[in-house]
Amino acid sequence: MDNYSIVKILDTVADIYEVLGENRFRVRSYRNGAQTVEGLDVELSALLANEGEAGITALAGIGKGLAGKIVELISTGRCASIEELLAKTPPGLLDILKLNGMGPKKTGFIYRELCIDSIDALEAAAESGQLQILPGFGLKTEQKILKAINSRRSFEGLFRLSIGKKAA
Repeated sequence: MDNYSIVKILDTVADIYEVLGENRFRVRSYRNGAQTVEGLDVELSALLANEGEAGITALAGIGKGLAGKIVELISTGRCASIEELLAKTPPGLLDILKLNGMGPKKTGFIYRELCIDSIDALEAAAESGQLQILPGFGLKTEQKILKAINSRRSFEGLFRLSIGKKAA
């Protein structure tokens, strides 16, 4: 597994923890780990092969627990605890996070307050004016959310020409 894939996984885990309202230090540890891996000029797999888990633990921002997960990702291509977290997370939350303007804090807030866990539920809440009852959400925010949903739906199934050429 390459560094880019590990960064994506660590960022996704941090987003999920933030959405679910987990301890902010746990969120920060995954974000710091992702930033550290992203800034490396050497592949973690090479570092692991040369120096073992101690080489990964020695990196700034990566503790023993996170290093163990990274080693598991490199060795097996998967991590049981991360897969368990993903299995417990409603898949619609990750889709909401991909909407323009919907970060982990906003997504987590509407999830905890209104139990919105899919784009369809978010769209229904925005169209019915339910979001306006939440602090920090007004008519403009609802309109931006609806615009982001419509924009995403208009581009579903489409991809960049360069990606299509590779696939072909």
